[in-house]
Amino acid sequence: MNDMFKIIEDEKETYVVNDILIESFIDKKFCVFDLEGTGLDFENDNIIQFGAVIVDNKEINNDIYFERFVKPSKLIPKKIENLTGITNKMVQYAGSFDEVFQEFQQFSNDCILVAQCGYEYDFRILSSECKRRNINYGNFMEMDTKILFAHLHPELHDTFSTDFLLNYYSIDVSGLKRHTALNDSIIIAHILVNILECCKNFAVE
Repeated sequence: MNDMFKIIEDEKETYVVNDILIESFIDKKFCVFDLEGTGLDFENDNIIQFGAVIVDNKEINNDIYFERFVKPSKLIPKKIENLTGITNKMVQYAGSFDEVFQEFQQFSNDCILVAQCGYEYDFRILSSECKRRNINYGNFMEMDTKILFAHLHPELHDTFSTDFLLNYYSIDVSGLKRHTALNDSIIIAHILVNILECCKNFAVE
């Protein structure tokens, strides 16, 4: 694992960005992804859906996307079914994590992986799923939009949730259903594009 933005988490769950000047990243290729799971316990829960899009040259590639269900080793709780719309029946014949992760690796090849609140959930559960199955996680460069935004705006004090960032950048996502991995990855991609433009203005390279 190769973290571009590392975090230090204290008892108040605040974040510090280290080594932000490692290399120029504004014009690199990004794989923006989101995961849905059986719950929030990244050490024991299972991923049930991958969604990802590509951002290249600060633009979202609408022609290329990744969306896969994953068959979990446990049943999806009813509250998760209600939240995501993903039912046990929908994942009954889905591919295994091993199969889907291999496809995801191919899709995200040569990209920086980007997630919103990734160090709180997505990166952690992805790494945990790999560890549990003795799968090589790879040497992905990782970036968390929440942490990068916090670095760019030290004058702001908030949780920097997805809703906060959407409101801050006046991004209209009314046509996208939330809590599906692909739609959420598209939403995060719009946030990333705005952050990258902000990075350019701030001369963060």
